[in-house]
Amino acid sequence: MPFYQGSLRSLVAAGISPDKVLPYFGQLLDGVEAAHLLKVIHRDLKPENILYDQGTDRLVVADFGIAHFEQEDLYTTIETKPGERMANFLYAAPEQRTPGKNVDLRTDIYALGLILNEMFTGEVPQGAGYKLIAGVVPQFSYLDDLVATMIQQSPENRPASIENIKNQLIGRKNEFINTQKLNAVRNTVISASEINDPLITNPIRLIDRDWENNQLTLILSQPVNQKWIGSFQHLRSNHEAIMGKGPERFNISGNKASIVASNLGEIQQIINHFKNWLVIANRQYEELIQSEQEENERNKRQKLQQDIEVLEKRQRILKEVSI
Repeated sequence: MPFYQGSLRSLVAAGISPDKVLPYFGQLLDGVEAAHLLKVIHRDLKPENILYDQGTDRLVVADFGIAHFEQEDLYTTIETKPGERMANFLYAAPEQRTPGKNVDLRTDIYALGLILNEMFTGEVPQGAGYKLIAGVVPQFSYLDDLVATMIQQSPENRPASIENIKNQLIGRKNEFINTQKLNAVRNTVISASEINDPLITNPIRLIDRDWENNQLTLILSQPVNQKWIGSFQHLRSNHEAIMGKGPERFNISGNKASIVASNLGEIQQIINHFKNWLVIANRQYEELIQSEQEENERNKRQKLQQDIEVLEKRQRILKEVSI
């Protein structure tokens, strides 16, 4: 693996500029969320296990030595010397300290809450009366409520997922917070903005043809959907076609495109044009899906921000109004 010059511990010890804490924390959320989406629970998150690459200014989640790999039902056995204890209990969730208690992804969320507070204040919350972020950087006082929910004693009272935490940060207009998803085909975690569409990753090709009773049937490399059909039948770019035999005249269903064609010369021209139309249709379809995805992401972020604004307004009114 690459050599890393330091860890989050060294950054905290040197002092992190307040305006850099959340961008770093966003990187940390990405790493832990990627593990969770792949059904892996770290169980030993602490600044020493988060490596730092000075060249790229990036944090990397490391040391999965006692991780729980749920998908394979693999439980790592840890050998310890007498007097030693597994993991670092300063960052361990309450359920990790009690034999027989269930440990799930909310255990990692507990540790992340402690780390977020420590990145701002330099101290790890332990019990009531811990040092608040508001006392150090008032402009980030809203994070105190988030930390408080993340380090709840009962896992049921913590955020249910990393996505939930990200949504709260996005709602506060932290645009650098990224959303992620699982590509089930490749079993890898990708950015939510990355297109994950089989018609784009494997563009439509013409693979065969058939003719019977004056009907030409062209076989496509895979079944298409209505959006792709719409892109094909309404090509925006200039294209050649035989009169009355353009893309809008094809009947497309599944992986077959059919049109009436009676003579050999006409059939060959249609096929030649069809292959050119596919190139245009594939490009238009990708542009359409990308545009829709970007719009959905914008709408989601705006909705989260509106929800936060409504919540804050309600809290202000209830605070000011007395009975």
